[in-house]
Amino acid sequence: MNDEKKRSYLLRDLPTELKPPDHLEASTLKALNRAHLLRKSPARLRLVSWAAIFIGGFALGWVVSLAPQSTNSAEKYLMLLMEDESFTYHGQTQAEVVQEYASWAKDRRENVLMGEELDMSVWSSVSNLESKNRVTGFFLIEAKNEKAAIDVAQSCPHLNHGGQIDLHPINSH
Repeated sequence: MNDEKKRSYLLRDLPTELKPPDHLEASTLKALNRAHLLRKSPARLRLVSWAAIFIGGFALGWVVSLAPQSTNSAEKYLMLLMEDESFTYHGQTQAEVVQEYASWAKDRRENVLMGEELDMSVWSSVSNLESKNRVTGFFLIEAKNEKAAIDVAQSCPHLNHGGQIDLHPINSH
């Protein structure tokens, strides 16, 4: 057996219940205090820590309250893209039309927050009305007022392909 294993066995076999002699404990504590390695008052340290956290939180709240508040009064609208049998790609592929819509959205990025094409492979209608118009996609837009939202909707390439757009304001409660 090597020396390191012998030492580990020896240390493990020592009794752990033995208390060091009083004079040894007192001299060790004095040496640690002289070296400033012992905390004198953990309760005081906790009090100072909590005070610092409180003052920091108060200061952060004060700084945030002084920051200029957003004056963005834009409203959100949902543009539902509707299609019927008159919708046409005008000789373009579906990928080209999708790219056309993406370019339009990128050019209008100050207004267009997001948009998605809906999966039309599965179509379910829960209404009793038979409609030839189907919602095939949507854009979520932001505009300062209804007229600006209508301007955004009227610039959408969906209308150039024979599609219709339903524009709905979103209630912000």
